[in-house]
Amino acid sequence: MKPYSEIKIKNNVRRIFSSDVQSTELTWHRDREDRIVIPVNENDWYLQMDNELPMKLNLNEEYFIPKNTYHRVIKGKTGLIVDIIKESNEEFQNKALDMMNELGGYYGLSDIDKLALLGGTDSEKLKQLSLLNIFRENGGTFGRFNIKVKVKDIDNQPINHKFSKENAGKEGYLYPYIHYDDDDLEPYVTVRFDEFIPNNKMKGGGTYVEYPIMLKNIYPIDYDYIKDEFTKHDINVKRDRDSFLDSFF
Repeated sequence: MKPYSEIKIKNNVRRIFSSDVQSTELTWHRDREDRIVIPVNENDWYLQMDNELPMKLNLNEEYFIPKNTYHRVIKGKTGLIVDIIKESNEEFQNKALDMMNELGGYYGLSDIDKLALLGGTDSEKLKQLSLLNIFRENGGTFGRFNIKVKVKDIDNQPINHKFSKENAGKEGYLYPYIHYDDDDLEPYVTVRFDEFIPNNKMKGGGTYVEYPIMLKNIYPIDYDYIKDEFTKHDINVKRDRDSFLDSFF
């Protein structure tokens, strides 16, 4: 469940945050398009951008948030209502085309920009993108569940690997970092899949299925926001862990 309600007004979006929302639900995140945020009620909330101090959200003032920039809102005692003006698909495509022209066409783009452009499509070009390049271009991290991948079919997996074979054809989300196999130093990553296994004995009420998958046996298919379900589960795990620790004091 999202920490706000939302209504569409023409091409824009109005989001309404209740004064009762939990601060733990207002997580750091980033968006795939530029946006302008305009508070439309008197409030005592703040907006914080990555590596910057929080700024107060003043009534009718415009706040520009560039795409792929981590940010969050910090709640106050009031509720918050904001209008969000998102960059339209046409504007996004025009900017992408301008960048492509400046860099000599599609093949002049970095792999992470190609993924942002092609993500969510069925383009065969996604299979040609290098996850190692995306890792480097993103500052030495995949982000936490921001990169969506697909495990290659068994016949197309260059590395013979048990978990890669067992999860062939599945889609999942990457943990931030690359690891290396002790034997042949082949890179692998931990992939979280959508399957959730309930277990009331575990913190958070269960766990998502996760496996180490060889990097060469997967390819990127989207550059997305973290799934709401993952955020909610992390909140529940932290709540249960804090409750467990508090029981000792």
